[in-house]
Parts: sequence; C-alpha cells; structure tokens
Amino acid sequence: MLFADTMAIFFVILGLLLAFPSLWLLCRALWTEQVMRSSEMVGLKSFFIGIPITAIAVVIVIVVGKLPASFGQIGGVLTFSALFLYAQIGVSGLATQIGNRLPSPADKDKAWRPTLRGSIILALSWLLPLVGWFLIIPVSVIHGAGATTRSLFPKKKGAKKSRGAQTLLSVDSAPGGIVDDVANPALSHAAESPLSNESTPVVLLPNTAEREESSGAAL
Repeated sequence: MLFADTMAIFFVILGLLLAFPSLWLLCRALWTEQVMRSSEMVGLKSFFIGIPITAIAVVIVIVVGKLPASFGQIGGVLTFSALFLYAQIGVSGLATQIGNRLPSPADKDKAWRPTLRGSIILALSWLLPLVGWFLIIPVSVIHGAGATTRSLFPKKKGAKKSRGAQTLLSVDSAPGGIVDDVANPALSHAAESPLSNESTPVVLLPNTAEREESSGAAL
C-alpha cells in the first residue's frame, strides 16, 4: 500500500470521527425533544422496532436508485441521506444515554456535555475492527431508527394526572364535616369512639379573650 493510500484512509477515518459527534450534537440542537425521548427508549424494544423500518428504508433506496437516467442516482443518494439522518436522531439519543451513564461534575449547567461525551465514546467504538464494523454500527443505526420512531409517539401520561385531579376535586367538593375530620383526626377519632360519650369527659377551655373578660369582671 502506498503512502498516499494510507494517508487517504487516515484522513477519512479522522473526518468520520469529527463528523458523527458533530452530527449527533446537531440533532440534539435541532430536535431536542425527540433526542431526549430517544435517550429514554434505549433497549431491545427500539432495536426490534427498527429492524422492519431499516428493511423498508433499504428497499426504498434500492428502488429509487434503479430509476432511469441520472435521476435514479441522485434520488437514491438523497433518499439514503434522509433516512440515514432520520436514524441518527435516535443514535444521538443513544449517545446521550451513554453520556448520562458516565456522569461528570463538569456537566453542571451544560446539558450538551453528556451527548458530546457519549458521541465520542460511540464513534470510537465504531472503529473497532470487525466488532465495531459489523456489529456496533448496524445495531446502533437500527436501534436509532426504532428509537426515533418511538419518540414520535410518546406515551400518554395523562391517566395518573387525571386520577390525581379527580382525587383533589373530590376532596374540594366534600362537605365541611368531612374536611374538618380530615384536618382534625384526633377530634374525629374521639367522636367515633364509643367511650368518648360515656366515660371520657370533654373539658372545653375558654379562649384568651374570654379569660381576659372574666378577669376584668372579677377586678
């Protein structure tokens, strides 16, 4: 291998190391909500959802690439770029999750640092011979496609909130006696006790104003 070929390969690898972390940071900046949702959806479910999505994307790229004239080549490249960018949103979420699992004190007031740290780690792992090329890269891209798709359909969390709101409304609309019993559990317990009316006398102490009036009258 000539020295020129070696340097060409070296600069291509160096360019990829700089390009992918930058792309994932760009995705976080442009589609912050989707990236943060994707970072919470790291797992096998996203990977299995991404398998058919990636297969459909490959078929679309092949079909568009076989179109006649130069339109097929240009359309294939544009389609591949769009679908690849779609998957990279989820990969950015994966990188963010990796960075979150390796926290640092320098992350304070810099929310983008976990994404940068995870991006560097993930990009370097892609360079690992064989394992990185044929396992980590495909798994990351497939997982990214699935995570991006899942981030577009977030889980509905209104059920618990609605139950809490109904509970608050029921308390607010309750009669005054029930609210007073809740606010004064000792009084309610004394009222419900069967011994409270028979053997336990209830002594009512006068308040401060009444005591002052009584003392003034005595003088």
